[in-house]
Amino acid sequence: PISHLAELMISAAGGYVSSDAETVLRKALNLSPVEPRARYYLGIYLMQVDRPDSAFRIWRNLLEESHPDAPWVTVIRTQIQELAWRAGVDYTLPSIGIPAPGPTAEDIKAISELDDVARQELIQGMVARLAERLSTDGGSPRDWARLIEVYNTLGETAKAQSTWDAAKTLYADYKDALSFIRKAAEKAGLAL
Repeated sequence: PISHLAELMISAAGGYVSSDAETVLRKALNLSPVEPRARYYLGIYLMQVDRPDSAFRIWRNLLEESHPDAPWVTVIRTQIQELAWRAGVDYTLPSIGIPAPGPTAEDIKAISELDDVARQELIQGMVARLAERLSTDGGSPRDWARLIEVYNTLGETAKAQSTWDAAKTLYADYKDALSFIRKAAEKAGLAL
């Protein structure tokens, strides 16, 4: 899709959305007005050119329509309240309340058929991948809470605590997100 061209242009420019990239983004949106990546990057462009009003409208709609695990949601959630203030809009960040997707019945059946060693290796691998993704690419508050819960279930209290400490630093200025993660930390009995 044409939005991938814009992403490549933006990536090559170190995250800067040039006017050429903006032209490509608008073409992508002419073809598909709901294309999420194009809307996300257009919002960044509009912030760069001091149009917080237009950027806010685009990002608010994108945030409300996106699944909480979409890669742009965390970035938007961390910036949209300031963006709303700059746009002169009274805005309350929506809470995060959609339950985390769980394994399917087939997944549970397949896991239950593994021997204990294979099952433990599978679980450890999934946890390690989640921890790696959060440390390198970030993730949603739900992902951070999930990792704390999993470490607690596995009896890895030190890792749960360090995950909670990292989340507190990352979400220090975002009380809704931090409150969501704090619930998982409280359930795990971690030092708050």
